[in-house]
Amino acid sequence: MDSATPTLADADADAALTRAHALFLQQRDAEALPLARAAAEAMPRRPDAWTLRGILEQRLGRPQAAESAYRAALRVAPRYADAWTNLGNLLRERGDRAGTLRAFRQA
Repeated sequence: MDSATPTLADADADAALTRAHALFLQQRDAEALPLARAAAEAMPRRPDAWTLRGILEQRLGRPQAAESAYRAALRVAPRYADAWTNLGNLLRERGDRAGTLRAFRQA
């Protein structure tokens, strides 16, 4: 976790994830990302938190961090279709045809 990411008590983590998702829907990605990072760190068993973090990282031009977040979601929930789909989209953007096909098959 970097110094720009707030730490959350477990009781606040779900609220932070909800707020991050609301900001994401408003395309306020830079505001949403620190909340999504904190939520994923506070709730590491939630693939939806990792996936939202990945989406935000990707949209903000951080493909390595996005891939790491998607893969964290998949370690927690190997069949989590949203993470596979977003990972596939990221790999497609990179031109990784084989990786894209593997990810989409898993989704």
